[in-house]
Amino acid sequence: MEERQFINKIYLSSLFPVTLAVLLIQLCSVINNIVVGRLLGSDGLAVTSVVSPISFIFATVGSLLAVGGSIQAAHFVGNQNFDGCNRCLYLTVKLSLVIGVALTAIIMVFNGVVLNVLGVPDSIRKETRNYILAFAPSAFAAIGIYIPFNYLKINGAQKYGVYVSGIMAIVNISLDIVFVKFFNMGMAGIGLASTIAYFSATLPGLFILYSKKGGFKKPKDKSFGGIKDVLISGSPSAVNNLCNLLRTYFLNLIIVSALGKAGLSTFSVISTIFMFSVTISNGTSLSMAPFAAVFSSEKDTKSLRQIFTAAMVSAVVLMTVFVGILEYMPEKICRFFSIADSDALAMATNAVCIFSVSLILSGVNTIFSTFYQSIKHTLFSNALTVLRNFALVVLFALYFSKKGNGENLWYAFLIAEAITFLLTFVISFIISRIRKDLSAFLLMDEVADKSGKFLAFSVDNNNASAAESAEKITGFCEQNEMSPKLTMALGIAIEEILVLFNDHALKDEKTKLRSNVRILIHDDVVVLRFRTAGKQFNPIKYADSDEDLMSDTMGIKMVKKLSEVVLYDRVFGINNLTILF
Repeated sequence: MEERQFINKIYLSSLFPVTLAVLLIQLCSVINNIVVGRLLGSDGLAVTSVVSPISFIFATVGSLLAVGGSIQAAHFVGNQNFDGCNRCLYLTVKLSLVIGVALTAIIMVFNGVVLNVLGVPDSIRKETRNYILAFAPSAFAAIGIYIPFNYLKINGAQKYGVYVSGIMAIVNISLDIVFVKFFNMGMAGIGLASTIAYFSATLPGLFILYSKKGGFKKPKDKSFGGIKDVLISGSPSAVNNLCNLLRTYFLNLIIVSALGKAGLSTFSVISTIFMFSVTISNGTSLSMAPFAAVFSSEKDTKSLRQIFTAAMVSAVVLMTVFVGILEYMPEKICRFFSIADSDALAMATNAVCIFSVSLILSGVNTIFSTFYQSIKHTLFSNALTVLRNFALVVLFALYFSKKGNGENLWYAFLIAEAITFLLTFVISFIISRIRKDLSAFLLMDEVADKSGKFLAFSVDNNNASAAESAEKITGFCEQNEMSPKLTMALGIAIEEILVLFNDHALKDEKTKLRSNVRILIHDDVVVLRFRTAGKQFNPIKYADSDEDLMSDTMGIKMVKKLSEVVLYDRVFGINNLTILF
């Protein structure tokens, strides 16, 4: 398998479960509102609308901690610091628990103040209080639900994220019906259903993370050190949530002023379409994030380019299909939202056609922003998020509303995405000219590449190819003036490790090409890394458990003697072995 095929395979293995998990979370919210509307009518919907800022706070804190922590953890994996990776998870859970308990206490004790801050009208005040008192205890679980979703990707167990999301959706919707229809609990039942649903998903998710399937362990250091790095890494995700909230608020004001009630109905359709487009943009970008973080720490620019390309192609293709559906039946989609008035229907249909075009660029810009976030260009990622999700959209919507033809304000979304796309290239190019160590546009650290201290190649899944690959490094070793002893050690290590993986991890997949080899010279240390798919196989554990000097463990035992450090881990569902010389 060529390295590009290798990267594409591991990316696609993550794309489907991550996208499905995002979709289930979105559907849970939509269906929950439908159930509330059916069972409790307009008053129930009014309550869910007025308390939405509470859910927003939980989601913002959850994405800030979980996305930031998982990106930091992936960087630790790239640096072969697996205890650091475990510590990131421990710190994320700890922070989620502390903040969650604090938020629950504040909402429960000061519920009257909360109701006033939310501006709850007297007509629904009692039901709203019942809801928030039942929903407030979910704070930790509502924040923590983001933890398994983001961390399971690191060890290739992302399919369990689908299970967790599915459990939450099923439990929430089922209990909504039971508590309201059979126990007549009103909005208190809706809040309690959500609380139970979050805990029924979050707790099993955390259990899976610390199980054999999740692969995480308790770290040696259990202090609160490292909070700053987690918060910085996660800030683009939190900023994105905040921008979406502010954008909705200001656009509501602008649309009401320019287009009245029909405009708000149209904006409701647009907002729902956007919510489903997030399934694609977040699915494709979040599938890329942990890979990009690991490759960035490994200074593996070749794999970085390939994972970025895989994510970008997936986003463009999937979003184009989605846009095609919207453009094919815009009127039917608007009628689905019960827009019947001819003028309002014409406005909504036109808006959907205009808005949908922006979604392709939205997917592209999301990939860029998440990529920069993953490789620690956090400030740039935050700037792009603010521009496209808030500042430019509101600015151009306001401009069009003041020009007399308010229906043109739907072009604000397309213009905002287009300008952000252009600025991404211009600003990244300027940054790369200022910092000569960074590549143009993707801003990757190219020091190792330019110095000739990096070599990567894929190897066929057979022992003859393993022997041939050991010979490939001769020129690389000569170019970097390595000693004959080190050159020999590298050759032995490459052949012996590949043979072991072929005979154990890949023994049932002889026709497939599965192994990737990478050599990096960094700070006078030679780093030799192997990635191999197939069954989980730990060569170190295998060698330590075998005392037969004539067995196939002789090779790995020799490698351990010739090297300084040998580390194994299962990352992204793939065997990773790193040897330091």
